[in-house]
Amino acid sequence: MQKPKKSCLPFRMNIVFFVVFILFSILILRLGWIQIVQGENYRRDLDRKEDYTVTNPVPRGKMYDRKFRVIVDNVPRKAITFTNEGFSQNEMLETSKKLAELIDQKIDKITDRDMRDFWILKNPERANAKITKKEQALFAGNQLSDKDT
Repeated sequence: MQKPKKSCLPFRMNIVFFVVFILFSILILRLGWIQIVQGENYRRDLDRKEDYTVTNPVPRGKMYDRKFRVIVDNVPRKAITFTNEGFSQNEMLETSKKLAELIDQKIDKITDRDMRDFWILKNPERANAKITKKEQALFAGNQLSDKDT
């Protein structure tokens, strides 16, 4: 009498199930680590980002009269936006120099404070010479604001 052949399928299936169980366990542990242990770090990183809502009006198109003459027309305008995400003042100064070469410079919309900040960045030695020792001491002791200085 011959012995019936043993089927290897149940043993192989047990190995596959065991491997899948281990992989899912690793996945669940990793997700728990990210959400529970490191969740606050990711939340702080997310809160540090600034959200800006930029609304751009959609052009309505041209309007013609019955003789197909243009009554209303849209003129497209180009815009450059810059989002500061942790740039230093020197990097911002370099970026502003590069952008100034690309765009028409109309200084009527630049605020007085922005002009002063730009001058201070370009001339730090002369700016520090204008601040007295007394003002520097008050500023160091948080008794004088940056604007007052």
